[in-house]
Amino acid sequence: MDEARNGTVVTFYSYKGGTGRTMALANVAWILASAGRRVLVADWDLEAPGLPRFFRPFLSTVPAKVPGIIDLVRRFEDEVMPPRGEALHPRRRSDGWVQRLAEPHEYVIPVEWDFGEGSLDLLTAGRQNSSYATTLSQLDWDNFYELGGGQFFDALRENMRREYDYTLIDSRTGFSDVADICTQHLPDVLVDCFTLSDQGIDGAADVARAVGSYAGRRIRILPVAMRVDDAEKVKVDAGRARAMHCFSGLPEHLAEHERLAYFQKVEVPYKAFYAYEEILATFDVPGKPGSLLAAYERLTEVLTGGAVAAMPTMDEHVRTAWQRRFERPVTPERDDVVLHYVARDQVWAEWVESVLVLAGLNVEDPGPVETMPRFQAPQRGKAVLAIVSQDYLTVSVEVPGSWSDPESLAVLVGDVRPRDLSSSVKEVAVVGGLSADEARRRLLALVGIANVGSLTGEVRLARFPESEPQWFQAPARNAMFTGRTSELRTLRQSLRSGSRAVVLPVTLHGMGGIGKSQLALEYVHRFASAYDLVWWINADPRQFIDATLADLAAALHLPTGQTAAAAARSVLENLRRGTTTRRWLLVFDNAVDASSIESFL
Repeated sequence: MDEARNGTVVTFYSYKGGTGRTMALANVAWILASAGRRVLVADWDLEAPGLPRFFRPFLSTVPAKVPGIIDLVRRFEDEVMPPRGEALHPRRRSDGWVQRLAEPHEYVIPVEWDFGEGSLDLLTAGRQNSSYATTLSQLDWDNFYELGGGQFFDALRENMRREYDYTLIDSRTGFSDVADICTQHLPDVLVDCFTLSDQGIDGAADVARAVGSYAGRRIRILPVAMRVDDAEKVKVDAGRARAMHCFSGLPEHLAEHERLAYFQKVEVPYKAFYAYEEILATFDVPGKPGSLLAAYERLTEVLTGGAVAAMPTMDEHVRTAWQRRFERPVTPERDDVVLHYVARDQVWAEWVESVLVLAGLNVEDPGPVETMPRFQAPQRGKAVLAIVSQDYLTVSVEVPGSWSDPESLAVLVGDVRPRDLSSSVKEVAVVGGLSADEARRRLLALVGIANVGSLTGEVRLARFPESEPQWFQAPARNAMFTGRTSELRTLRQSLRSGSRAVVLPVTLHGMGGIGKSQLALEYVHRFASAYDLVWWINADPRQFIDATLADLAAALHLPTGQTAAAAARSVLENLRRGTTTRRWLLVFDNAVDASSIESFL
């Protein structure tokens, strides 16, 4: 990462749910990133994670499928857990091992928006698979601390402060071990959210007192009243007065008249418009004093000591187009879709899935039809969506049985046209040869969603399959390649990560002549359209690597320095930062072993 930033860790906490805490965090994070700050948001509400929903239109992957906090914690636990039968105690390790295990950037998802000099990353609660609840229930935080968990959280906190200007943590409600981690162990600042009910005020004030007496570090506490409805002005004034009394002395270092001004200024109003969908108020009309956006700007101003006080001006067309993207679409005719496709069209399947999931549908991907030649009809109420290409028409597999069934749909890609299908096909969308925006519109119309906005801005879904990589260098494809469907799918799953960077390297290992390079070459050509940049490197002898990366530096118009090694470092730094693109693939062919290319990873 960059040089140490000495950033700030901020926890958003509420004693009770339903305060609007998560929404406040999401909007403050967006304002900070738009002001040029490097921001991380972390979903520590492990039992009911919901933070990713506010960024759904700007995520190129499904957050529930990406590892996060639980996986980060379990990785540390697995590393330090003693052998069966031994007492719990942290093992001795080499210097820096805790810092390496507490490094969050391998798990984050970038929020895809042009923040200029700023950035916004999301750390999810964890992969929401069938074992998530079991994994969560089995976590013993007392044992975790005995294994060195306190040292782990110290390292995590320092890593977050070093790599980000602001880390905003969405904490679990109530009193719990997880809440204590979020409110006492990790933060520099606690935003203590509460409604003006008695239990909301009392619970939040109790936590503030507990944090204030925490001996580990002085934590700045900012009480913030939420969901304030001015329709009941007398009750609001009484609730505000009681909050000032219960939070006596907070915020610190303010005279009484300054505290009164703070409690009147830093509160979040209730707006019914935002009660139905997870919408970012940062796309609201700017300059309205009583709006949610104005409230979040005032909170951000206090949080940053006046350094960031407002959202930068946004183009009106961009603002309104993206505000529509948050609105819940008219209920689609179908809620569940099962994909049916051949292995060579997996990039199309990934694009179709990303479009439909972001539109609110449930999508099942059982895998290419070659791996399941006997197609199982889905349950009633689910639609089969076939991705039909020339390869699909020629592969000898069983296609969905009744094309006259109204729940059978077809998306035509490549040069396939409706005349190539049976006349019994009732619902078809032709997306081959179209722009990404028009293809997306037709796909959504096929499943019954018509009110969709345009793809204005820098946000990207899965990359549109008809877009070739901007930078490509690799040997020609082997036209005789066949089979290995499961190996290619496993390789794709290994390389297809929702995080900023996959944990490298993904290694193809085996005896000489077994076909490792052929497998990599087929992957490169089959999935080329998923990347902006693909570069094939002969890694033996090692000197070829610097020379090939120097060629890439020239293609990217990067400063090359005096030597090929300097040019290679320039390329690697560019890719690591995601300056030119975040969708890149390097293939180190014929590497003797992973350690021989470690300096290039």
